[in-house]
Amino acid sequence: TLLERLKEEIAKKWFHLKKKKVLFYQDNAPCYKLMKMMAKLQEVVYKLLPHPLYSLDLKRMLGGRGVKMDEEVIVVTEVYFKAKGNAVVPPSITDWFNCFGSGKARSSELPPLASDIYAIGTQESVYHQKEWVKRVITDLNNLYNREFKLVKCASLWGICIVIVVKSELMNVVSKVKHSSVKTGIANALGNKGAVGVSFYVGQTSFCFVNCHLTSGNEHVLRRNQNYHSILRGLNLGQKDCFDLSLSFHYLFWFGDLNYRIDLDVANRTNVPSWCDRVLWKSYPELDIQNTTYGCTDEIFTSDHSAVFSTFDVDMLSHCQNIQKSNTINTNKQVKMIFLAAEAKILTTSSTKFHLEFHSTCFEKVICSKKNSLLDLKKKQESLFRNECLSVDFKTFAYPW
Repeated sequence: TLLERLKEEIAKKWFHLKKKKVLFYQDNAPCYKLMKMMAKLQEVVYKLLPHPLYSLDLKRMLGGRGVKMDEEVIVVTEVYFKAKGNAVVPPSITDWFNCFGSGKARSSELPPLASDIYAIGTQESVYHQKEWVKRVITDLNNLYNREFKLVKCASLWGICIVIVVKSELMNVVSKVKHSSVKTGIANALGNKGAVGVSFYVGQTSFCFVNCHLTSGNEHVLRRNQNYHSILRGLNLGQKDCFDLSLSFHYLFWFGDLNYRIDLDVANRTNVPSWCDRVLWKSYPELDIQNTTYGCTDEIFTSDHSAVFSTFDVDMLSHCQNIQKSNTINTNKQVKMIFLAAEAKILTTSSTKFHLEFHSTCFEKVICSKKNSLLDLKKKQESLFRNECLSVDFKTFAYPW
């Protein structure tokens, strides 16, 4: 029986019994209960619930390395799938593609509905790229009884992203690019980092980024640095654009971000967290609707649940009035004028200072000229005198 097999595994010499922690599948849900096993084996009480995939989950809990997956979809759709370890691919991932499970999910009573674009990401994966791409496309073809085509498969060590679209969209897919950034030890190892793919569907641009950031509750600053390194380092889109997040009509950023939710817990191997996220951004004139966001209940080969998210997005062909009304003449310079800026001077020893302006709209940091406090005050007095204003000039500065 399953209980006897469990006791045999526990009794092995490599499984020291004195205060060990084991994760158990509980209540047919995608969560795990931590149990402490104390002293003698016969004192341990096990509650094992029947489940067709429990034996597969048991192997992972008793020493096998697992697979952690996340998935995301958009209509134009993205699906992101993240794997961990050397475990085999689960026998079925159709519920994941269909967005069945917990959270904001589709009803399992509804028939399968194919999305236009799938972005599938894996992490800490040992799958061979060709075999994995073949598996994904075959499963999608069989599930929806239609043909899907590969746009791009790109990887960085164990981080991989696969983009597939419906076959009828391939003739309007163009400008496909891919790039990767390492943020591991000394920014030289690819165990952490990101891989991204960008492309156009007609006149609409898309970018998908699969990232794995530094883990650990104490490494928030390092995770923030990872993010900025990825943002600067991914060579996608137009080179003259200021920021990756402003370079595409739609940007989808997903993966194991490792940002934690602070909860009071006791005796846990891992603090409860929602590390696997799906983030998105679009131009303000374009509408994007998040239709599902959750995790599948049917994949147990990882300590992370498989995440999915789907989106309905506007295409530029449907927004011709927006294009006409907001056309910008690129030959003209755009100026930003700051009428006032408040500066708090914390020392009396400095007689000169300057202002720095930081924005994703700027190609670089903009610095004002250095000013003496006396000259600045004269300029301020003159400016406000012309405007018939009266103000305390000690705390105001202007970037001349």
